[in-house]
Amino acid sequence: QNNKSVTATSIKDSNDDGFGGTQIETSASDLKLTSSELAMLPSNLKSDDDEEKSNQADENGFPTKKLITRKIKAPSGKLGIVIDTTVEGPVVHNVNEGSRLQGEIFPGDVIIAIDDVDTRAMSASAITALMVKTANQKRTLTVRGVAPS
Repeated sequence: QNNKSVTATSIKDSNDDGFGGTQIETSASDLKLTSSELAMLPSNLKSDDDEEKSNQADENGFPTKKLITRKIKAPSGKLGIVIDTTVEGPVVHNVNEGSRLQGEIFPGDVIIAIDDVDTRAMSASAITALMVKTANQKRTLTVRGVAPS
């Protein structure tokens, strides 16, 4: 059985910051996850070596599709894609007819970054706002999805 260590996050109240705020501390944990428990994690919480193992078979031993990370050069202007908010992160719901990204980005792709901005925890509306803000320039979208056939 394959066990992995995970990092635990603890929240401590602290008045040391002068604002009565909350400090978040991260430390290694003795908690071990089995392969089936790792398979239940959203893909954006898995490390690359977890992803490699989870692509070989699911928790029942059935083959799974290989996920890959791709960088897409997006032109300036509207991109013609519809994005949904999911636990996996912002996911491409639809690529509109006539989109300049047709054949490069696909429904189901998770948008994990725009240029150097990590978008995995962003909502669809936050991603849309970021795309509108950068609409006058070329952008690099980093997506994770099934390898195009």
